Amino acid sequence: MSYLRDGMWICDVDIESNSVVEYSYLLKNPDGTIVSEGLKKRFLPYFATNNGVVNDEFIYRDISTIFESKPFVNCLTKHVDYLPFPAINENDILLIVDAPLIEKNQGVAIVGEGDFLGNWQVDKKLIMYPSYNNLWWINLPYNHFLTHAEYKFVVYDKYSGEILKWEIGNNRRMPLIIPNAVYTKHINVDYNWHGSGVAIPVFSLRSSSDWGVGEFYDLIPFADWAKKNGHSLIQILPINDTTSTNTDLDSYPYKANSVYALHPMYLNIDAVGKLKNSAKYKEYINKAKKLNKLNSVDYSQVNKLKLSYLREYFDENYSLIISDTEFCDFIFNNNLWLKDYAVFSVLRNEFGTDDFTTWGQYALYNKSLVEEYY
Repeated sequence: MSYLRDGMWICDVDIESNSVVEYSYLLKNPDGTIVSEGLKKRFLPYFATNNGVVNDEFIYRDISTIFESKPFVNCLTKHVDYLPFPAINENDILLIVDAPLIEKNQGVAIVGEGDFLGNWQVDKKLIMYPSYNNLWWINLPYNHFLTHAEYKFVVYDKYSGEILKWEIGNNRRMPLIIPNAVYTKHINVDYNWHGSGVAIPVFSLRSSSDWGVGEFYDLIPFADWAKKNGHSLIQILPINDTTSTNTDLDSYPYKANSVYALHPMYLNIDAVGKLKNSAKYKEYINKAKKLNKLNSVDYSQVNKLKLSYLREYFDENYSLIISDTEFCDFIFNNNLWLKDYAVFSVLRNEFGTDDFTTWGQYALYNKSLVEEYY
């Protein structure tokens, strides 16, 4: 980019019509070090004409960057009524504000000078629309003499209309308003979010229908309980596969074999499906009930029982499983690690140890051997 004036940098970019453009800004210091923006990327709105102007602000990393992370954007402050950006045309400008930590019962608006901006009257505020990734937008008419008008972004209560927060600092001024333009800003407010949470291992969430250990499905009613009691977060212990010796020594949750593979112990057998052999199925259920009555988790016996069931179910339904679309998609989408880990698991069981240096010809990783073995 080329320096213009007053901290402004410009560049011209040619893009294909109707293409989706993702971009971000980098700041290069004199010593060569790079300063990047916050966590998320920017997306270029669609221009209805052949030419357009994008006026952005560089967003430095600060306390607000925390609230751009996925737990906040996709869960804690996600607005389900979001609207995509409209096409930009010669009659309007698109004003976008990056506003992290807007609660689900809150919205963003503009209050400013002049008739169109409400003459600083809060009951005449201009309501902005929520979009993806904490972005809020509004179309402003090109011909309403808004250039250099002073304004502020405000946070308001959606139900009462009350203004909850005003931007801190000096009033903003509208830039030179030109047609076919988009202006992106970053809201400047105090971030004083507080949230409570619960830390709990999944294996301790045992319910009456479990097989001696808490399971992934038990997180659903627990999350409902947490929400009912005003909690915002649930922290769990690691849930990745730790199988090394097929004994109680594998129960330590921080000794994971893979950052991808989850521990099969947490599978819900009811969700997997029933065995066709009803007598055999009943036998498994009776054993599971005994394990579920224990005061603590019998790690090795729980895993032995569940893995035995899963193998029998897989053998019974082999042809259906390998032709299932979702199953095939899962293998394809996780090809980066899944085949390698599957072969590792089989070799570990065959050799009775995860010490791969004792695996003979498989001691050193070889992609062709993995493909052949798989």
